[in-house]
Amino acid sequence: MRAIRAAVATTIGLALVLTPPTVAQADSTDHPIDAQASVERGVIRSTAEYAPGRTAATVSPSMPGPDSTPQHGEQDASSIATPEDEAFKAECESQDAALDEAGWFRDRYSQCARRTWIITIFVNNVPTGTVTSEITMLGFGSNGSREVRYVVFVDDIRKTNAPTLVLDTMFIRLGFLGCNAELVACPAIPSRDAAVAAWRLQEDWSITFASPDISGGGPQIVPQALHLNLYAHSPAQPEFIWTPSIDTSVSRTRYDSADYVGASRGAVFTDYRLVFEVDVNDPTQDESALHILQAQEHPMLTFPSWVGKTVPGKTTPLTRMHNKVSNDANRNKSVAMCKSIWGEYDGLIQNCDEYPFASTYEGSYTGAPTSADLQRYSVRIIDAADNQHVGRDLLENGFYKVNRVLNGDQFFVKVNT
Repeated sequence: MRAIRAAVATTIGLALVLTPPTVAQADSTDHPIDAQASVERGVIRSTAEYAPGRTAATVSPSMPGPDSTPQHGEQDASSIATPEDEAFKAECESQDAALDEAGWFRDRYSQCARRTWIITIFVNNVPTGTVTSEITMLGFGSNGSREVRYVVFVDDIRKTNAPTLVLDTMFIRLGFLGCNAELVACPAIPSRDAAVAAWRLQEDWSITFASPDISGGGPQIVPQALHLNLYAHSPAQPEFIWTPSIDTSVSRTRYDSADYVGASRGAVFTDYRLVFEVDVNDPTQDESALHILQAQEHPMLTFPSWVGKTVPGKTTPLTRMHNKVSNDANRNKSVAMCKSIWGEYDGLIQNCDEYPFASTYEGSYTGAPTSADLQRYSVRIIDAADNQHVGRDLLENGFYKVNRVLNGDQFFVKVNT
């Protein structure tokens, strides 16, 4: 996260501070104001510098300033959060990880982040009061369209001290910075700029970013990184000089049109940690799961065996490979290894199970194409139904397609015991 700094006037100013929602709640009574606070997880601090001769704050050039429209007022305030949005917000509020820069992810299509935004009021460089609000950002990707929708809530706006500030006429503007107009159809109005009174009537704001298909087909992969931007101003009380806008939670997304993962279009959050899970207690997959577990925990006892052998997937990721020729090369090498160890077998009853999977760059051949390379893989004869259930139903259909795992995407493998 980054804070934007600028000089402001010497008489009255305000500094923006983001702190975790665990801080003591401000109310209408007097409380001492601590101008010094430590930096910790979920905290953003923007320090105002007071310089004689400056009469206005500098706002981020990437976001329209408060006077960029004919008059102040709500922008794009027609969207109202759905019951599903409200439910996800409640779930987000229970997650400590939502305080991190990228927030918390329910899955590869759902992101949330939450902050407490504290604006400290300065009079003659002395902190005398605060305005506080709770900010919650929700993001929704799609397994079917090249769109990402965001809903941002501004809750519980309140002031402590600051008796001359008319809170209802103070404006809060929030929006997103970072949209690349060459690749994404950026909204014409990327922010909502509304008075506190309007935010109290409608606490949420929604915006959608879309990446149009490009002629010519192909996966059409488009990355995007957005920052939620916050800004406060008070047109009705120009004596209050406000600090510049501040960037907070980051949202990294990817749009694609890769039809080999099921739905031909989609948009995902790339900071989500992909983990493929198998379970040794499930009789439909226990032989595959046990093989993976032993390859991860006791690799030297698996075939091919050599001293010092390690197998990736648990602490270092595997990498999805979408290439039929290379996939087949992995399978052919693994089958040859199985036969060299166990001899011929009935393929209708038994299969040669391989880990890392044939559909990864760490597979038996693509991970070690020559005998001089470290053979960091394992093969084993297991039940055919088990092997095909894990490879087809769980990995291909239940993981790659559900999560839009594209060629080059990395993921980890977890064995539940």
